[in-house]
Amino acid sequence: MPAAVGLAWMTFGMVSVGLYLFSAGFINYYHDKHHSRVAVTLVSVLSVGLSLCLLALLPVDVFLVSLTVDHQTGLKQEWADEDTVYWITMATFIVYYGNRDKQTIKR
Repeated sequence: MPAAVGLAWMTFGMVSVGLYLFSAGFINYYHDKHHSRVAVTLVSVLSVGLSLCLLALLPVDVFLVSLTVDHQTGLKQEWADEDTVYWITMATFIVYYGNRDKQTIKR
């Protein structure tokens, strides 16, 4: 399993580099040669590259989530029991929304 995870992230890294190179070429092709600023071009390349990388992250997420399923039985792996899923959900809730409303997620 760790080899597949490493391969997924390595593939995503190579795709990300390619997407940043594409965004640099795209921005360089379409920006005005007479009125261009280095800072504006740099921010444009970074923002377009980041947007494309976030789109490329979706298949990696689906692949990594599919690794939690046993392909012979179609059931979740042994470590993905109800208690573990609850604590992962609670940790995500606390990170995103803080400790304000603990009653929203019921065990």
